[in-house]
Amino acid sequence: GSTWQRSEHSKLYLNYALDSERGEDGLSARRGGLTLGSRARMTDHASVFAETQYQHVSSVGITRSMGVDYAPTERWNIGVNWEDGTLRDARTNAETERRGAGLRGGYRFDQLALSSGVEYVFNDTEAPDGSKSDRSTWLFRNNLQYQMNADGRLLAKLNHAISDSSQGDFFDGGFTEAVLGYAFRPVLHDRFNALVKYTYFYNVPTSDQAGQD
Repeated sequence: GSTWQRSEHSKLYLNYALDSERGEDGLSARRGGLTLGSRARMTDHASVFAETQYQHVSSVGITRSMGVDYAPTERWNIGVNWEDGTLRDARTNAETERRGAGLRGGYRFDQLALSSGVEYVFNDTEAPDGSKSDRSTWLFRNNLQYQMNADGRLLAKLNHAISDSSQGDFFDGGFTEAVLGYAFRPVLHDRFNALVKYTYFYNVPTSDQAGQD
C-alpha cells in the first residue's frame, strides 16, 4: 500500500490485499482486493472518507463505500458508513448485488475503553440457473478494555451475527463469539508477559459456506 498526504487535512491511499480466509457472506474462500480511497478532515471533530474497491480471484466486481467519523469530545467518537456494489462469481458469472450500512461508537476515559457497532448487509444473489435469492445479515461488535492497575488489564469482546435467507431456515446462518481475558505485564519486570483468555465460539455456517472446500 501507499499513502499520499495531499494537504494538512486530506490524503489519498492505494492498497492491495490477498485474503485466503472465508468471508462471512459465503461467496468465496479466496479473494484479492485493490482499494483506492481518500480521507479528509472537515473540522477538528469530523472527517469523511470514500473508497472504491475492486475484488478479484473467485468473485469479481467493484464496491463503493463512504462514511463519516465524528468525535464530539475527547471521550466520545461516532462513525457511520455505507456500501454498495456488484460482485460476479468468476466460475458461474452469477451476480450479487450488495448493500450495506454500519453505525459504531466508542468511549474512552482514564483506564476504561469501550466500543460498539452494528452492521447490516443485504445481498441479492443470482444462482447459476438464473433464479435469485436474498440474504440479510446483522453483525454486532462489542469490545471492552479496563486497566485494573499498572500491571494488569481486563479484556472482553462479544460479537454476534444473524443471517436470514429468503430460501428458508435451512439456508440461514450466524455465529456468536465471546472472549474474556486478563493481560499481565509487570512494570518492574518487563521481560515477562502473560495472557489468560477464555473464548466461547458458536458457529452455524450457511449452506454455501459449509459446502466450500
